Amino acid sequence: MVTPANDSDILKWLSIANRYTRIALDRRLQPYRLNASMYYYILRLHEQPRMTQDRLISLTYLNPSNVTRAVNQLVNLGYVRKNQSKNDKRVYELSLTRRGNSSILKL
Repeated sequence: MVTPANDSDILKWLSIANRYTRIALDRRLQPYRLNASMYYYILRLHEQPRMTQDRLISLTYLNPSNVTRAVNQLVNLGYVRKNQSKNDKRVYELSLTRRGNSSILKL
């Protein structure tokens, strides 16, 4: 029978599993100068090429400044390309570079 105490235990173990998964992923990504959060953005951009930065923000439910900071780091590391939209100069389209696409294949 499910009780509030069981719910609490389940949430605790899910949190622990999440933390250890992120630690393991961070270690695996370290040679590429990436972390689990940054890799999430790479995966999203792989799924939806030429996504706008606004769309990426809406998918993550994170503060826009956090997403912008992560995207800029990925651009500086050479994993993501950021181009101004031809239709709307206020919008930036994001796409993976060759290095970004190859990082998907390596992991």
